Amino acid sequence: MSFLFPTKPKPPHGSAADKRLAFLDPEALVINDAVAGKLQHFARLPPQSDVNEWLATNCLAFFHQINTQVGVIGELCTQQGCPSMCAGKEIFEWLEDRKGNKKHKTPAKQYINTALEQIHKILQDEEQFPTKFGLDFPPDIVQTIKKIFRTYFAILAHIYYHHYNELLKLGAHRGLNTLLLHLVYFVREFSLMDSKELACLEELVAKLVKVEEEAAKNPKHDDDYLEYEMHSAGPAAS
Repeated sequence: MSFLFPTKPKPPHGSAADKRLAFLDPEALVINDAVAGKLQHFARLPPQSDVNEWLATNCLAFFHQINTQVGVIGELCTQQGCPSMCAGKEIFEWLEDRKGNKKHKTPAKQYINTALEQIHKILQDEEQFPTKFGLDFPPDIVQTIKKIFRTYFAILAHIYYHHYNELLKLGAHRGLNTLLLHLVYFVREFSLMDSKELACLEELVAKLVKVEEEAAKNPKHDDDYLEYEMHSAGPAAS
C-alpha cells in the first residue's frame, strides 16, 4: 500500500532571516501556561504500559489535534495560494510506493487532505492498529508510526510557514505552539524522527522550550489544563 510522507527535503537556502518569520517574533512565543512543565511528562511511557499501545494511542490523539488545526486553515489553504506542499523552501513530496521510486509535488491542500484520509484508514484498520484484546501489533508498527508522525510534522511546518499569520489573528497560535512542542517531545522520546527532519522548525522549538521552562516556574493550579486534550491520551500528570 502506498503511503504519503515527506521525503528528506533539501536544506533551505539561507536562513529564517531570508524573510521575517512571524512565528519567531517574541510576542508570538507563547504556549498554554497550564501545561507548562507537563508536556514532557505527557510524552513519556507510563509505568507498566505497553510501548506499542502507547505509541498507537498517541498517534490517534495527535491525529485529532492535527485535524483540528487543519480545520482552522482549511479555507485559507488553496491550490492557487499553496501550489506545493512546503514549509518555506523545503518541499515535501508524495511517494507513490514504499521504495520512493515514484514521487511528485502536489498542492498542499491535496497533500494534507489525502494524508489525513489515509492515516485515518490506517488507524481504523484492526490489522495495523488492533483495539481488541489478544490481538498483536504487526512487526512493522513502529515504522508505520514513524511515517505518520513525519506527516504530522510536515503539516504543522506548512501551517507555520504559510498560514501562521491567520492563526495569530484568530488567537489560535498558543494552542498550535503547545501542540508542536508536545509533538516534538514525543518524537524525541521514542526516536520517531531525527534532528534533520525537524530542522525547519528547530529554532522555534528551541525558543518554545525556553518559554515552557520559564512558565513552569510559575505553574497554574486551576483546571484550565483540561482544555488541552492531548493529555487525555494517558494518565494525567501527577
